[in-house]
Amino acid sequence: MGDMQIISDKVAMSGVLILGELPDPWILLKVSEDFKRSVFNANRTDEMTYDDNDAHISVFDEDEVKQVGAGIKELGMSFPFTLRNICQVVPEGWDAMEAAWFIVVDSPELEQLRSSYNLTPKMKGDHEFHITFAVKPKNAVEKSLGVLGLNQYRWTVKRPY
Repeated sequence: MGDMQIISDKVAMSGVLILGELPDPWILLKVSEDFKRSVFNANRTDEMTYDDNDAHISVFDEDEVKQVGAGIKELGMSFPFTLRNICQVVPEGWDAMEAAWFIVVDSPELEQLRSSYNLTPKMKGDHEFHITFAVKPKNAVEKSLGVLGLNQYRWTVKRPY
């Protein structure tokens, strides 16, 4: 192979801002399900279960949506992001899960969006934007029912875009 020149060290993607429910409303950046599935397939281990939630990046949680109100005019708009790295965590506040795997993403545009509504640039002050692609339920019963109990918490679009 000849001399190699790095053109870019980042992979750029984009998603569409939507209002979802879980059962409380969140603002999400809807991203490619095919991409999420391909990341899962490329990194799969025996302990992982595919995360059945629709592919997304959480942008505003339910408390922030209530704080901001219904006037989020950016719904339906596209926002860019770049991929950073893959992480495994013990998820805080997701008691049914022993572990979660996600891709950390950067998006100055999403940080600016949050700031424009007088919120911290990142959720909960320091939570990185990310796309969860796999989980490990704490017990076999939860796993056999599906990651979130027969997908009862699938994201749904409330506003057309």
